[in-house]
Amino acid sequence: MTEPAPAWEAKIFTGAWTTGSGADIAVTEKATGTRLGAVGGATVADLDASVASALAAQREWAAKPYLARAEVLHRAAQLLQENPARLSYWLVREAGSGQAKAKVEAKLVGHELREAAATASQPYALGGARVGVGQCSHPET
Repeated sequence: MTEPAPAWEAKIFTGAWTTGSGADIAVTEKATGTRLGAVGGATVADLDASVASALAAQREWAAKPYLARAEVLHRAAQLLQENPARLSYWLVREAGSGQAKAKVEAKLVGHELREAAATASQPYALGGARVGVGQCSHPET
């Protein structure tokens, strides 16, 4: 019996997993060339929809209390700490990482999630300056 395809198979994310307007893109295992799945292809209109969805989601996230935001990030770190192979397995297969490198990277992601939880109290802070939702802070843009 084969497993059902994941919800994101051949999809893009525009607030929900949807079929993109572009051609699907195959994802292959770097070591063997075996097809692992596909991601959806996106057009500029798809990208615009994703950006609009992300801006709305960021506003909702920023409106949540600090403890709620921190809890989400701590929980993600806990889940990764409990099962780091969940990420390292795919780092090896999809990205071509060596197993030792993938294990270190999975552990690092857990630490980064905990660091992010500590900064969840300041959703707009950037070097002491306040950056509004949707504003670009990169000096070259």
